[in-house]
Amino acid sequence: MVLVEYSGDVTAENIPLDNRDSYVVITATNPEYEEALFYNYDKNLFYFLFKVNTYVFCVHYPNDGEIIKEEYHDFVFNAILESKGYRYCFFLKKLMEG
Repeated sequence: MVLVEYSGDVTAENIPLDNRDSYVVITATNPEYEEALFYNYDKNLFYFLFKVNTYVFCVHYPNDGEIIKEEYHDFVFNAILESKGYRYCFFLKKLMEG
């Protein structure tokens, strides 16, 4: 997998597909995932990822409140899918799918 664009702590090196700590790798290699949501407790961040062809996009959502418990995963995931921001992700998916 070749990193196309990056920001933050990511470096512009190849991302090994056996890196099971990478949300991008987990999303890219799981055939059941078209869209996925992960939560990093240490950083208090949500990671919303979606695949378009061979690309994986990752959008970060900071959690300004308390740490989210696992049982709220579906609630947060649905809120992201219904948000205005998801319309941009959906548009990008349609644009890149051709």
